[in-house]
This record gives sequence, structure tokens and C-alpha cells, in this order.
Amino acid sequence: MKTWLIKELNEGNLDFRKLEWMLFNLLIGVFRHLMAEILEAIDLFLMATRDTKRYILKERNPRTLQTLVGEMTFKRRYYWDKEEGTWVY
Repeated sequence: MKTWLIKELNEGNLDFRKLEWMLFNLLIGVFRHLMAEILEAIDLFLMATRDTKRYILKERNPRTLQTLVGEMTFKRRYYWDKEEGTWVY
């Protein structure tokens, strides 16, 4: 990124608006990545603390959501609830 900034400065193409948009888009990407990491950590906690006699781990699939900062994808586990006979996630 520094190389890109230096190149843009040397060519006279960098202005405040361009820099602002570049940083904003970078922050959005970081936010989406961190949100996915947090959701997957919560999913891992739920797996470790679930009632294993009631909930059977069946699969782990990607899930895509539309958020305030755009589309994000993360993986979550799906369980079969033996008491209710339904899928739980």
C-alpha cells in the first residue's frame, strides 16, 4: 500500500478524497473480516458448550449475510435437535 501511495504522490494523482475513499474501503474490508472471525469464534464456543446428548453436529456450511458494510461470508455449524426433530444453528 505504501508503494501505491508513493506512486500516486509522484504522479500527482493523490488527493484527500482519493485517500479517504481508499482508507474507508480498507476499513470496511477489515470490519467484515473481523465480524466473520467473531461469529466463527461464537460458533466454536456454542459447539463446545452445547448439550451433546440433545444436539448432534451435522455439518459446517458457509453463510452469506448482507450487512451495513456489504456482503460478508462466514462458516457456521448446523445441529440436529433430537428432542424437537429440527435443525438448529
